[in-house]
Order: sequence, then structure tokens, then C-alpha cells
Amino acid sequence: MIATFRHLLWIVAVLGGLAIPCSAQNNNPDEEAKRLAATSPFAKREDDRLILRMVTGATRTFVNAPACRDENPVVEARCVGYEFTAYNRAHRLFILNVYYYEGTDSLLVDDRTGRVTTFDGRIALSPSGDFVAETLAGLEGYDQAGPAIQIWRRGRIKFVREWRAAPGIANESEALYQVLKWPTEDRIEMQVAVDGEVSGFKLLRGPKGWHIAETER
Repeated sequence: MIATFRHLLWIVAVLGGLAIPCSAQNNNPDEEAKRLAATSPFAKREDDRLILRMVTGATRTFVNAPACRDENPVVEARCVGYEFTAYNRAHRLFILNVYYYEGTDSLLVDDRTGRVTTFDGRIALSPSGDFVAETLAGLEGYDQAGPAIQIWRRGRIKFVREWRAAPGIANESEALYQVLKWPTEDRIEMQVAVDGEVSGFKLLRGPKGWHIAETER
């Protein structure tokens, strides 16, 4: 889960190389309603219940905690809510945002089995859906999870982490990575903002795995 300042950032889901931003908090139910309408009949909301229909005809339901509606900060701190982001039928995946009082996670739900994979950061899918890039924000030297980039490979049962790095980060720097484009399966165009300074770089996948190709300022 991404905590403190990071819950104000944007989640980015990349579907076949197209970046689609969505709010990290469920502050705009009208926007979610539009996404659900475009996905009907595969996903729908009934009050606090987000219902996904699997290709088998079975359903998988995610229920917002009552605490998310409470104005008492002590109670609201127990909030766990779910927001529909997208459904990619070609990749057989629903993409959800799960939000807390402070923080968010990203969820991928397999539309055949209902299996859920949870990611602590923002996520992006490769054009084939076989890889996921996860970007973790944070303060270097303080946050255990980030800042970092992680690449996950889709296995037969679950996603397996294949690579992790934190390019362009100095100790005690506040950093935010972003996937700009994923034009081909083996190339990701990215940028990182470190203490307000932005630089671009590419990740390439070769015979020995993923590596950082270059940095552009």
C-alpha cells in the first residue's frame, strides 16, 4: 500500500500501450460510472458493491467498507474501498483501484478464475498483457517499498517478479516514476521526477532480461 503523500498521485493503467489515468481516490463516482457503462455487462456497481462477471458466468464481488462513508476520522481510518478502472478483454484482466484512508493499491482480477493479484504501486500492462510494470513512489532511504520500478511476468497461475531497479535516485530523494509509453513488448518509455527534476529513460528487454537503456534530461 502506498501511504502519506503518494495517495494523492495518479494511478496509470496501460492497456496495449495506451496510458489511461484514473484518480487514486474514488472521489469522482461519475467517472467510474462512465467506465462501468462502457464495460457493461461485465462490471457494475450496486451501492457499495462492485460486481465483476467472469467469462464462466460466475461473479466476483468487492464491497466497500462502511467506514469509507463515515465522517469520523477514527472510523474512516478503517476504510477499504474499491474503484473500477478498466476491463481488458484481450488480456483477460479487470483492473481495480483499492483505496484506504491513506494509500492505494492496484488490483488485477483474472476474468476466468477471479484470481486477484495485488500491487503496491501504479501499474501498466505490456501490449500482450504478459508483463506488468509497477512503479513505487517514495523517499529513498525511508520507504521500504520504494521508490522503485518492478517488472512482473504473467505465469500460468500468478504474476512473478522478474526485475527491480531504482534508476536515477540518490539517497534521501523523493521520487516518482511514470510509464509514458509501452510501444512494444520489449521496450518501455519512462520518466522519473526526483525532487522536482524530471528525466526520461527507456527500459529494454534483451536475452539477459530487462536493463536501463539510456537517460535523457
